[in-house]
Amino acid sequence: MRYAGWNFEKTLLVRETANIARSGELLDVCLAVESDRAANLANDVRVVLKKDWNVLDREIPSQVHRIERHGATTTFRVACNIDLPAGGTQRIGVFYDNPQAPRPDYQGNLDITGNGLAHTIDTPFYTVTTDAKSGQLKTITAKTDDQGTTNLHRLDVPGSVQPGNIVVFAADDRSMGILPMSATPGLPAPTDTGKMPVPHLQQAASAADWQQPQIVEEARGPVFFRQTRKGRLVPPGSDPKRDWPELEITYKFFAELPCILVHSRLTFPQDAGVFAVCNDVVSLSRAMFSHYTFRPVSPSLPLTDVEEMGHIVVDAVHGADLPPGLAFSDFLPHHLAWHAFINIHLLKERAITGIQLASSGGATYRPGTYVIRDEKSVQWCRAPIYVQARNRRENVIRVPAGTVFEEANTLCFSNWDQQWGQRIDALGKRLNNPPAVTVHPVYLGDAPPEPFEPLPVGRRADAYLRAGVR
Repeated sequence: MRYAGWNFEKTLLVRETANIARSGELLDVCLAVESDRAANLANDVRVVLKKDWNVLDREIPSQVHRIERHGATTTFRVACNIDLPAGGTQRIGVFYDNPQAPRPDYQGNLDITGNGLAHTIDTPFYTVTTDAKSGQLKTITAKTDDQGTTNLHRLDVPGSVQPGNIVVFAADDRSMGILPMSATPGLPAPTDTGKMPVPHLQQAASAADWQQPQIVEEARGPVFFRQTRKGRLVPPGSDPKRDWPELEITYKFFAELPCILVHSRLTFPQDAGVFAVCNDVVSLSRAMFSHYTFRPVSPSLPLTDVEEMGHIVVDAVHGADLPPGLAFSDFLPHHLAWHAFINIHLLKERAITGIQLASSGGATYRPGTYVIRDEKSVQWCRAPIYVQARNRRENVIRVPAGTVFEEANTLCFSNWDQQWGQRIDALGKRLNNPPAVTVHPVYLGDAPPEPFEPLPVGRRADAYLRAGVR
């Protein structure tokens, strides 16, 4: 059975293999077809649920993106949301090649206003705004449900909620021409002990400092909104003509998931002397949260055991007499499965969680997850390189040319209650154990290899092999 006017179809067989019931599961599949059948892909692709191989059920909203032509082969991605029972299967038909088909008008839960770098994105789970100069997250208002009532939690602080990636350069690295600066905002200032021949100085550059970075890709539709930006991390006042590290950041906002994808790729084109490379940086008001909570991954723990979540008090009341700086030294591993800021107090129950999907990089020094506090804000970051004693020349870490750091995480919003940890762990397991998808018929042409696409794919399934958390 075919859609009238559509000449060809791919059938997707989706299998749930992790024993997880999935509601609104995001599928984002790369398909390869003959180029002479791909003249109208932006308009004519239709996604249809199938009761059997040749029995159609109903059409569902879909989004086509990344249409790329490779001679006789054309590849494209098609995204949709489906429900999938634990251990179950679903058949989906993807119809294409109808030269007369108009672009479908699907109505969904994703409302996007603005253009360029400044946007307001509204979903059933959150409303966010992005900065007009950098494109970084500027404000977040989480929407949590409490017995049918929607509660709004404004989480922003002065500056950027999500500074992105921060590189702390050594100011005495004369080859990079970095100008002096007495302290690095948002990071603990070192103590100058006079052990360096020149005064100890450091200079930081972050994605939040960007001024009109290049937009290299954008896709918007009923399933998600994605924007990828690229720019260099140049410390203020430094020579912009030098080969500073190049950073590419992708945000992806979803209609059916309470998450924001943050995917970054940081490349060093030449050697650089640094004190820190910080990824997955999130900064929030201490007044909004009571604890920082993390989910460890203990290789020595038997798979039948339950992990114990860790908790650190971060609110301004109980930590008022603590000095600014690192909240928990450097004991937290770099590859935590997830971590969160939570508020457990009555009528303030809320949580923002960062779930790791992927992380890779060449150079490391004391890699870890760090929690940093000052008078008003608290910040987390995953740092492959982090030097705490920044008062010696020999402590400068040389990052070799060609080094690449990649990080993919989701920011998730939810209520907090006694079962919150189990729900977040289940969500992390779900995001890192995507369903298996096979395409029929198999394309026999010369299709290019598919690159890593964070969400629907996560690479941290290893973090969820044990029984659970408490």
